[in-house]
Amino acid sequence: MNIKSVMLLLGWTVVVHLLNGVSPECQDVDLSKTCLNANDKNCQTTLFQSRCQKSCDLCPQNITSCVWIPEDESQTFQERCVNIHNFYRCLHNSPIVTGSNGLEDSAQSWADHLSQIGERLPSNTADVGENIYFLFQPGKVASAGDAIIGWYSQYFLYGFNNPGLSPLTEDFTQLVWATTTTIGCGRAVAGSATYIVVHYNPPGNQPDIFQANVKQIKPDTCETRCGVTSYCQGLDPEMSTCMACDGGFSNCNGRCTQYCPKPQGFNGFWREWCDSASSCTCDENFNFFVNPPIFPGAKCV
Repeated sequence: MNIKSVMLLLGWTVVVHLLNGVSPECQDVDLSKTCLNANDKNCQTTLFQSRCQKSCDLCPQNITSCVWIPEDESQTFQERCVNIHNFYRCLHNSPIVTGSNGLEDSAQSWADHLSQIGERLPSNTADVGENIYFLFQPGKVASAGDAIIGWYSQYFLYGFNNPGLSPLTEDFTQLVWATTTTIGCGRAVAGSATYIVVHYNPPGNQPDIFQANVKQIKPDTCETRCGVTSYCQGLDPEMSTCMACDGGFSNCNGRCTQYCPKPQGFNGFWREWCDSASSCTCDENFNFFVNPPIFPGAKCV
């Protein structure tokens, strides 16, 4: 077992450890020699993606370690955005994406527009996938991680046994969509509001090919699901642990992601998701008189 790739991307390093070979169940399903015609153009079609995974190089690699690179002020917003996308894509055996100047321009233009009109609306840009994040919080500008972790938290709601498009999980499925190769990220701030837009090409969420493009998370992660009250993942195979529900709330340590749906009937701000390098949990405690304030809901330290 050897390290297959160490990739240098946009001035910072994303390290992915790979085992040689691909998943043995990933084969061409073809009775009419269609896959003999596999090429870059054909492999963007539903027919080839559903029948010709091996010939179109869509077979997942057996990824054993996905390395989180912290956000750094020396990186551009686009670099941070691509970096975090690739961490979560790695967890689901999806190839890395690279940044596109054209997609970055279109995403920034739409983020600017949303900040001017004060609404969260789709751009309906042709042939482009799109995720949009909005945060209103005085004193805070949302980061790329805030948006991407929010989209990724929909993982806990996705039905891998019944794959398909859902408004509850469409941001997650676009985020990890295997055949997306380039993205562009934009952010605009208006007062206490932050708008983040990401554009994807080729677009994800295409009908009939969800199973081929939205893969299960790699098996050496762990997770705890406490009914519908909270969910957490441990994402570092060597350091993370996932513990039994404590008082109805999940608790994971090491590199982790936390999702805490807002309880029905709860009034006021509730933090639904977060991530951390050390500890993730949920509780109802809060303290608005410290800086930064402690909100009820997801807690990551």
